[in-house]
Amino acid sequence: MKHNPNSPMWQKVALSVLCVVLALILIAMLFVTAYANRLMGLINRVPTGDSPEFSNYPTLPQDSQQSTIVPVPPNEMIKHEGVVNILLVGQDRQPGEPRQRSDAMILMSCNLTTGNITMISFLRDSYVYIPGYRDNKLNAAYVYGGFECLNQTLAVNFGIHVDANVEVDFDGFRGIIDLLGGVDISLTQAEVRYLRDLGYTGLQVGMNHMNGDLALEYSRIRKIDSD
Repeated sequence: MKHNPNSPMWQKVALSVLCVVLALILIAMLFVTAYANRLMGLINRVPTGDSPEFSNYPTLPQDSQQSTIVPVPPNEMIKHEGVVNILLVGQDRQPGEPRQRSDAMILMSCNLTTGNITMISFLRDSYVYIPGYRDNKLNAAYVYGGFECLNQTLAVNFGIHVDANVEVDFDGFRGIIDLLGGVDISLTQAEVRYLRDLGYTGLQVGMNHMNGDLALEYSRIRKIDSD
C-alpha cells in the first residue's frame, strides 16, 4: 500500500510533527534564556551609596540627559606614585555623527621611574555596572557620559584610576597614520583579497606600506576571521 503525502491523513501527521518540533524549540529557547539570566545574576557588583541593590535603575538616557556620576573613594582605586594611567579611546563615530560607543579602550600605564610602558585592553562587550545607568556593555559608558562616565565605570568595576584620556575617531585615526608618514603592515592572502574587493589595488602578500585610509580599512577587517 503506497502512502500518499497529499492525503489529509498524512498532512495531519506532518502538521502534528511540526507542532511538536516547534514546541521543543520554544522550550529549549526558554531554558537557554532562563539560564543566561541566571548567569547574569551571578555577576558581582560593587555596592555604591546611591543604589546598594541596583534594583531601581533609571531608564536609558537620551543624548540630552546627563549622567549621575557616583564618586569612588580614592583608596578603592589602583593608584601608585610615579605611574600615570592614560586611557586611549577609539570611538565608532562616522563623519557628521555625535559621540558614539568606545569600541577600543586601552589603558596605557607609564612608569615615570623606570620608563616602562604597559598597555592593556578592556573588552568592549564586558557586562558592567555603569554609574547612574543600567548595567550594560562597557562601550556604552562613553556614549552616555563621555570620559567622566567611562572613567567612573572603570573605577567602580575594576578599581582603575585614570589620570588622562585621549580619544580618536575615524578621521583622527587617518590623520595620525598620515602624520607619521604611513605604516607598514604584513598582509595575508585573505586580507589582500578582502582589500582588493574594496578597490585597493597594488597590494601583495607580506609587507605593505599603508596610508591612513588603507590602514583604517585594514583595522576594521573582521569578517574573514575572528574579531
